[in-house]
Amino acid sequence: MSDETKPGYTRREMLKMTALAGGGLAIGASGLGTITHIIDFRETGGGG
Repeated sequence: MSDETKPGYTRREMLKMTALAGGGLAIGASGLGTITHIIDFRETGGGG
């Protein structure tokens, strides 16, 4: 048997990266929604 490790990522590392990517997408989407809301707010002349 060889003491060398296999190249690539372990399952645990892949799960961590997937969770981080998902969190980043959620944060980005919420930020985009906020910016869109601000732009719509300005275009309509404010509240009401």
